[in-house]
Amino acid sequence: MEQITNQFNQHMVIEGLARYINTASFSRIQALLDAVPNLRYEVIDERFYIMPSPNPRHQNVFGQLYIQLDHHVAPYNCKTFLTLDIRLFPNQPHDYVCPDILVICNQDMLRHYLEDDTKPLEGVPGFIIEILSPSNTQHDLITKRDLYLKAQVPEYWVIDILSELPVLHRFILAPGVYQETILEAKDVIPVETIPGCAIDFEKVFQ
Repeated sequence: MEQITNQFNQHMVIEGLARYINTASFSRIQALLDAVPNLRYEVIDERFYIMPSPNPRHQNVFGQLYIQLDHHVAPYNCKTFLTLDIRLFPNQPHDYVCPDILVICNQDMLRHYLEDDTKPLEGVPGFIIEILSPSNTQHDLITKRDLYLKAQVPEYWVIDILSELPVLHRFILAPGVYQETILEAKDVIPVETIPGCAIDFEKVFQ
């Protein structure tokens, strides 16, 4: 109960701070946030979203996902990244997001990034995974889902590890919409848009 209360209080503090800083100027907010060591945040439509640090279970899950994905996509000259800043829209230079995991198969995107990795990656990934934590449920399932649909990300997974039985929300791009399927995150589940790629969730949660 104490842990749940602490998580709730942390969520209230983060949300309160986010509401406060979004009333200031963009440059002032950015300077303030950049001054805080190890603080992660995203910018969507020039609104700032503070991201809580992942807990050990969260880190372990996306570490296991990364190992499997990178193994599967390497033969296709694709690359898997963890928590990498990416700018989805070139006409919105201030905006960027930091997905838990993303897969890039676009060779032009990879080449430009590798030529200068000090700048955010620019373009649309082929596949994105977000892992829910107590304070980002609505952000991942609504705000970022709508953003990724607008950017035409072909496939987007949200993995809910907060439930007693982990759940996968899988969004597959169709003309103008995402087709959502909700699955138990168990056994082997294919990545629909990457041939031959699948995630063995027994290994992820072992």
